[in-house]
Amino acid sequence: MTCELAFLGGCSGRIHRHHIVNRSRTRGNKAARKFVDDNGWLFWADICEGHNVGRTADTKQAKRYLLSRRVDRYGIMTVGRTLAEFRKLFKSDASDLTIEGLIG
Repeated sequence: MTCELAFLGGCSGRIHRHHIVNRSRTRGNKAARKFVDDNGWLFWADICEGHNVGRTADTKQAKRYLLSRRVDRYGIMTVGRTLAEFRKLFKSDASDLTIEGLIG
């Protein structure tokens, strides 16, 4: 297994499961947390320890890249539909949880 952000250079350490959408967004929302766990193909990325601990994986550039890889692999309709289902689990505005909000 290799780091999905290897193109940035500076890889080091073990591979970690990194959440593309910050897991703190699901705090206190059991349905949203379960949805993330059930749809790991979209929400999780294999990132090296260096990029994870160093917070490189949390930058907009990294999130854009990781999500665009999922769009390339699964298609924009599948990713968009899954994000729409995820947004329905939030009572507040979750407009940033769209393809445009995450990539843009």
